[in-house]
Amino acid sequence: TCALPICPGGTLRKVKANFTGIPGTNAMYGVDGVNRAYEFDGTIFLNIETEMTVDTPSHIESHRNHLFLSFPGGSLQNSGTGLPLVWSPRTGAAEIGIGDNVTSMKSNGNNTLAVASSRRVSILTGTSDLDWNLRSISDEIGSVSGTMQEAGGQTLFLDKSGVNIIIPTPVTQQD
Repeated sequence: TCALPICPGGTLRKVKANFTGIPGTNAMYGVDGVNRAYEFDGTIFLNIETEMTVDTPSHIESHRNHLFLSFPGGSLQNSGTGLPLVWSPRTGAAEIGIGDNVTSMKSNGNNTLAVASSRRVSILTGTSDLDWNLRSISDEIGSVSGTMQEAGGQTLFLDKSGVNIIIPTPVTQQD
């Protein structure tokens, strides 16, 4: 076990987001699978404490005013609404079981969050912990770690056979 404030290793993944709504107040959020998630606003570096026993998330995404983190064992978690540093159910933080370790996730312009493991691709719809809905779109393909990207309104990712595309479908009120 590393005794340093920040331990070496892991794979750095980061996302830039603005949870304040004030122009010019973007912050960088990151994970590496070895240390706690963090927020860095250009001046102050803060660890994000989720209260997980092993608090070392491996994937990160900003989606619908929430910060999403993935943890080993198929745990997808979101922060409180507009509160990327707060992981309390009282403020809307939640956990969704994915059924496998998350390998990639990407928020897209269709207000959905694509979440993948090595064997499955799912789409999360909804706006908060009150109406999140995770539905599988494929149980036959999965994503190579960290390969999801958005291009031209479509989500692209690599699996074992090559490039795949998630074609967005309109999200209805029922989703």
